[in-house]
Amino acid sequence: MSSIDIILMGMLTEEPHNAYEINKIIEARRTRTWLRISTAAVYRNLRRLHEEGHLEATTTRDGLKPHKTVFSITPEGRDHFVELLRESAQGQVGLHFDFDAWVAHIHHLPAPEALTLLDGLRLQLAAIRDELAAVSTHHAGSLPTGAAALVELRLKMLEVTLDWVDGFETGPSGDLLHNGPPLLRSQLAGPAPAAGEAMP
Repeated sequence: MSSIDIILMGMLTEEPHNAYEINKIIEARRTRTWLRISTAAVYRNLRRLHEEGHLEATTTRDGLKPHKTVFSITPEGRDHFVELLRESAQGQVGLHFDFDAWVAHIHHLPAPEALTLLDGLRLQLAAIRDELAAVSTHHAGSLPTGAAALVELRLKMLEVTLDWVDGFETGPSGDLLHNGPPLLRSQLAGPAPAAGEAMP
């Protein structure tokens, strides 16, 4: 909940917006590639933040167009926003992927089927990588510093993850095996022993 509030209030500290405009900014920044935030959640959270006194809502109408509600952050909302940033920064960090559960148990499937599923995962990851690469190339200059840095982080993580997916293969006995990327294997193994030094 607080992550969505941070995103919404962060945008409104820049300038007032209505819910439609906020959704368009979220799409342009590809925020949904790293945060679960539906269109319905944007409207729902804006209403709640307004009810809590963190946002001011002004209803306007341009000619015969439908009414629209423009939200702006209140002084109390700015204080709340800063507090949310501090709480989130000090919270426990988790690192997980949506595919963790099924990959952890993929050995229960026949190797050919498992590899087919992994091929599907690779296609999805590659599509996200290509989308973020386009953002980095064409829109990075319009993104806030932190958002641009997150795009670059996701790109690096996706490249490593794609290499990791490529490490799955069928072994001589038909079982599913995994050989991590050479760079990752060397990092996990630690530094090589010095000349004349015995292996641990």
